Amino acid sequence: MIAQFVVQKTHNRATIYALDEHPRGHSQGTSYISNLTVVASLSGPHVEHADWAVWCMNEFLCGGPSRSGPTDENLHFLRSKLPRPVWQSVATFLHGLAPIEPGSFDEERGQVVRDIRHFSTGAMEDLARIMESAFDLDLGLRIANAQCGCQIEWIATVRTSTGTYRNDRTTWSGERRTWTLPPHVELVETCHLFEDIYGALEIALAGSSKGRRVRIHLARPYYVPFVDDDGPDDPDPDHYWVVDIFDAPVPDRFTETGSTREL
Repeated sequence: MIAQFVVQKTHNRATIYALDEHPRGHSQGTSYISNLTVVASLSGPHVEHADWAVWCMNEFLCGGPSRSGPTDENLHFLRSKLPRPVWQSVATFLHGLAPIEPGSFDEERGQVVRDIRHFSTGAMEDLARIMESAFDLDLGLRIANAQCGCQIEWIATVRTSTGTYRNDRTTWSGERRTWTLPPHVELVETCHLFEDIYGALEIALAGSSKGRRVRIHLARPYYVPFVDDDGPDDPDPDHYWVVDIFDAPVPDRFTETGSTREL
């Protein structure tokens, strides 16, 4: 996944790179393999536009559902400042970006979201402490139940941010979530709880006790003000605990080859 754009400059040349990151999972922490891909190069008097170009490209990269093509106002201005071949390289690269997965970017901070650490526990009190800490520290958190031998454990992934969803009336899909639903699995119920940790845990535990697959995550809106004839639209609360219960059995934590299963 393209995580950000960076620039390397000398006195008469600037090269814009795309930083492509791939997670390399470990039992508790997560590290990343990074590769640099050349997007475009600037020379002569155009070097002074390199930092602005990278800023515009990173804004576009984190732009939520609005990422549909290089049509952003800032990019239009940038187009007027760059040589035609350079702009064509930038526009082609931006147009080829993969769609944004929910929760992969924090649009408010303009940052890609990364996993920090993984925990597993069978105790609800441990989960409550992890959830409280993530909330207090403004970190992201994803929790899923998993079958580990003869017992069910809860796998918690702490992230650098919750990621954001847009809730303005023009682009909001109606979903308050920053974790993509798993494919080919029927969703039975989704509950949104405003800062209610123990309420979320109670719902999750009830679903898990019935042998169902359950996931919990923290979601935060990126509010885009919208004003109509009745005045400004009211924003969502700061955070939601989202509990998903699926019509599927609790998944095994490990695959047949012994690797950790994506939950």
